Amino acid sequence: MKKKIIVLAALSILGFISWLVYGAYTEKVSEIGRVREQPRVAVEIAPIQTMEIQEIGNFTGTLQAKSLFLVASKVAGRLKSLLVNVGDQLKPQQVIAVLDDDEYKQQFQQAQAYLEVAKANLEASEDQVSLAKLELEREQTLHEKKLIAKPALDKAKANYATRVSNRRVAKAQLEEKNAALESSRIRLSYTTISNIWSKNRSNLVIGERFMDEGALVGSTSPIVSVLDISSMVGMIHVTEMDYFKIRLGQAAEITVDALPERKFKGFVVRIAPIIKEKSREAQIDLEIPNEDGLLKPGLFIRASIRFSVHPDATVVPISALVKRENDMGVFLLDAADEKVNFIKIIQGFTQNEFIEIVSPSLQGSVITLGHHLLEDGSIVSIPGKDSVKENIKKPRLKAKPEQKKP
Repeated sequence: MKKKIIVLAALSILGFISWLVYGAYTEKVSEIGRVREQPRVAVEIAPIQTMEIQEIGNFTGTLQAKSLFLVASKVAGRLKSLLVNVGDQLKPQQVIAVLDDDEYKQQFQQAQAYLEVAKANLEASEDQVSLAKLELEREQTLHEKKLIAKPALDKAKANYATRVSNRRVAKAQLEEKNAALESSRIRLSYTTISNIWSKNRSNLVIGERFMDEGALVGSTSPIVSVLDISSMVGMIHVTEMDYFKIRLGQAAEITVDALPERKFKGFVVRIAPIIKEKSREAQIDLEIPNEDGLLKPGLFIRASIRFSVHPDATVVPISALVKRENDMGVFLLDAADEKVNFIKIIQGFTQNEFIEIVSPSLQGSVITLGHHLLEDGSIVSIPGKDSVKENIKKPRLKAKPEQKKP
């Protein structure tokens, strides 16, 4: 009886051990099967390169004329003639507009007449002073000979002093009339508006016309606007992140959407000392030579300013960047095992379609397409290249011989 119990116990233990071994074996086989059945992800790759890469700031802005001013009359009147039109280039001393000057001519002639009167009054005063002087001298001689009393001499002295005083008044009136004549001459000259601003400017043009001939012009009414487009000012705005990278004299490359085939050179001439609170941006002015006159005020521009250069930078295409669990990285291809590894990276400069990898040091190829389906350790296949493991797992099948028709 005891032998039977021992045999049954031994068989039970042996069966339990066999069940454990079988369970472990089936689990391992199932895991291997799952690994073998893991699908391959078709991807595209690009090599990791070493190249010079630049830190370039790209900005947008607007073109403005180097200077813009309004031409207005200093006197009121009717616009008799306007001799320029929009787009006309001004020549030195060129007449721009003429006002009706009849009233100002009349005032000038009247001032001339008043001046002649003042001159005549001065001459009369001079004659009176000469006569009063002669009379005083005669009275002094008679008084010395005691032929006249002292009151007569005093009267002669007073008369002479009066004549001298009248002469001073006449001289002052002459100067006043001279000033009035000059003032009327200046007002008359204001009726002819000429280009007096082009001594050192060779590219002044008419920007706008605000009046037509026959209109009544006020003393401050603008008639036309004048632009200096020999060089342009590109007004851009930079954020506080780029503000301290910009220096006076820095070169800039300018492109205009309206002229995509042309590139213009400029340089930083002004840096605003304030960053606006609402936009967190500061204004930067670029001076852009415009000898051929192609650039016009108001055009939209794109400006590129180079901040620094890394001559031997490790770069990958921007399309290789992926984000996994809040970490930016790339999938590095393990060509031997045909799988990928996720590598966390520290980014550097971005230039065109490339981005710099500061660390870690990488070599080989990275995934540029299909990485949204990948995880660390995923198996991949590259279209256009034979997969060695795929050929081993899937042997080629022999083609069945064709049956001949009877």
